[in-house]
Amino acid sequence: MKSSATEITDDDFEKVFKKSFRQQQKIKKTKLPDSSSPLSQDEINKLLAEEHEKREKQKESTKKMIEEYAKETSPTSGTFKTIQHDLFNFQEEKKDKIDKKIECEIPKKCQHAIATPCKTLTTISVHKSGDLVACGGSDGVAYIYSISSRKLVASLLGHHSTIPRLSFSDNTVVTVSLDGTLKVWDLNAQKISCGFSVLPDLTAEKLAYKNMAICDDKIFAGCVNERIYQYDQRVPTHVDEYVVSSIPLDVASCGKGIMCSCEDRVVRYFDYGSGSVTKSVQDPSVETISCLTDYKGKYVLGQSMNNSIVSFRGDPFRMMAGRVFRGHYCGAWSCRPSFSSDGQFVVSGDANGKIFMWDWKKGKVLKCYTKAHNGTVADVAWNPVIGNQCVSCGWDGKINIWN
Repeated sequence: MKSSATEITDDDFEKVFKKSFRQQQKIKKTKLPDSSSPLSQDEINKLLAEEHEKREKQKESTKKMIEEYAKETSPTSGTFKTIQHDLFNFQEEKKDKIDKKIECEIPKKCQHAIATPCKTLTTISVHKSGDLVACGGSDGVAYIYSISSRKLVASLLGHHSTIPRLSFSDNTVVTVSLDGTLKVWDLNAQKISCGFSVLPDLTAEKLAYKNMAICDDKIFAGCVNERIYQYDQRVPTHVDEYVVSSIPLDVASCGKGIMCSCEDRVVRYFDYGSGSVTKSVQDPSVETISCLTDYKGKYVLGQSMNNSIVSFRGDPFRMMAGRVFRGHYCGAWSCRPSFSSDGQFVVSGDANGKIFMWDWKKGKVLKCYTKAHNGTVADVAWNPVIGNQCVSCGWDGKINIWN
């Protein structure tokens, strides 16, 4: 059976194409302005005035955006959101309690768990009074909790990126962030007392801080530009600068100076105010050290990526080859070790959610908590007042209190 449809030839295609082409040419001619009638001078001035006004508005909006960005990213900008005011009135009689020598014991079990708003916690610190614990993590907020009531006391809002390290210093909290700012929060005044940044231009992209250590009234912060900056709360800029020649992974007070671990697997030691390396240690048996913790400036623990904790001592600075602690698995993660308040025990978490405790002198594993956290245990800190209590935080966003 033959089809009733007519056959389309090449001539038909050509006719349709020419017809549509002529229609498009007519449309273009109607849209083109008449070149024989130029604009008058008044119309030209009006167009120039409109363009000038448009550009001025763009300049004002850009300037406003820059000012808002500079204000938000300023080292001194932040909000101290207090929930329980009475806990920040520190009393003088607590000094006798703090100065008293504490004999530590190994905690038996996890007594309480605090779920924080942050999904991933990276650092923790206990106040010298023994009742306040501060933590920070990936959301850029520092949270302060009461250990006794296990309730949120305050939230420190001011960072726009992860807080790799925070620490109590007397009645202040010092925080560093990957957004390139270092902030000192006054607990009594409940505000930021001072803030620092490597670049003075607030509109420029800031260099991230990787770590921080406090020694008396001095604050040391390692930066990604291969420098360690020394700050004083009374001076608006850094008072000293130490050239590392590699990105410092962590810093710690050691003897009469500071030491830092670097990405090139070299541990460097600086005398205070020297500015350059005084001594360096590179052991082929030691991998990259991800984090450091000191005990009153006398000894320093370093978490090595070969699943061991190595030890250093200051004055004179040297590596203690006989003090190595093994048994845990940290891998490439930053699991910060810690000393007990009396220096008798060493404690550290690992990447499998476990917490290990060793004897400092013998290096023997004394206790292992197999299910401490769901995921990596980022940091563990001993209570300076209660000898059988320590707190831990992990990537599960929880603070565990061990008693």
